[in-house]
Amino acid sequence: MSRRKNQNLRILLFGPNSTSFGGAERRYARLYSHLRQRDGSFFLLTTKNGLESLQRLGIVSEDDQNVLVSPSSDGKKGVVGFFYRVKKLFHLRRILKQHQIKHMHLMGTPNFTHLFMLLIKPFTVTFSFALYGYVTSRRANNSAARNRIIQFCLRRAKFCDCLSPSIANSIRGFLPDNEGCKLQTAPCSFTDYREKKATVKDIDICMAGRFVPIKGFDLAIDAFEILEGSDLPSRLSVHFCGWGPLESYIRQRCLKLRKTSVWIYQAEDAVDAMARAKIFLSLQEENYPSQALLEAMACECCIVATDVGETYKIVNESIGRRINPEASALASSLKELTTKPELIRTLGRNASKKARTEHTLELFSDYFSHCLEEAFNYVPPDQPCI
Repeated sequence: MSRRKNQNLRILLFGPNSTSFGGAERRYARLYSHLRQRDGSFFLLTTKNGLESLQRLGIVSEDDQNVLVSPSSDGKKGVVGFFYRVKKLFHLRRILKQHQIKHMHLMGTPNFTHLFMLLIKPFTVTFSFALYGYVTSRRANNSAARNRIIQFCLRRAKFCDCLSPSIANSIRGFLPDNEGCKLQTAPCSFTDYREKKATVKDIDICMAGRFVPIKGFDLAIDAFEILEGSDLPSRLSVHFCGWGPLESYIRQRCLKLRKTSVWIYQAEDAVDAMARAKIFLSLQEENYPSQALLEAMACECCIVATDVGETYKIVNESIGRRINPEASALASSLKELTTKPELIRTLGRNASKKARTEHTLELFSDYFSHCLEEAFNYVPPDQPCI
């Protein structure tokens, strides 16, 4: 395989659009920061608010000239939102030309915006997609037009970066058999394993994520209602870290709890709460390597997770409990664990070790470089970029 000079392949990754961003945005911003140290041909696109958040978290530095800022359309809806998105596209076109970007790694399921970029002539760059959620689990509910957009975009992608084997399988039907080689499956997820230790573990239970139906906050509250009638020795302290459309509904339900104190808030860095938590709940309906789950494991949280998808690859009896997605099963596990503090500490220590050895940035970075090598004959430089 011939070696391609790094400066010939300028690659744009995408960071958060606002101060409220999820695991995928954190993951790819950290990937950019790591790759940027080795190779100056990587760029990151974010917004002003996103950049400020990344700097506060220490993911990017203030003097990084390869972090590019785009207008934000966050919170803009209807006609106003449409015009803001058009403005962002024209700004993106200018950035591509100014910095001679050759390739864009796009996050999420292909949509109309991606289709627009593929069809408009000025966007003469190659594309790949980072797929971190199932594409076809609800395909029967997709419109025919949406399925055609997904298929059109994926067939023109240089490769598809899938976070798990099941995600890769979920999109296989959109590609002809002879293009299955485009599907690349990550060996792991990763997060930022900062040494963040709390002086005391004073939070019994923590959850973190967007307040949307598939994240399982309803299931957690159902279990707390069951525990209200049990003989737990003390009042439970629970922290929900997140934001989203279900926030008011979640608050209303939690106000009715009498033996459980629930704090609900948006945390720019939920690791602060995880470091104080004894138990972390991962109750997603569709499970894949979650950033919040790995962060909680690194913070020595005992894990209780719904046994769906590929959860079994991460959560086993040595670090916590896998449960059926039922309130009674969750309540039973929580009742057992909250009365066994030494067991919780042991499971938490095991969880931290597992996350820090099996889900590393270095493993993911090598995998991503391999994806580029397969698609472009790209080879990373031997020496770090100065």
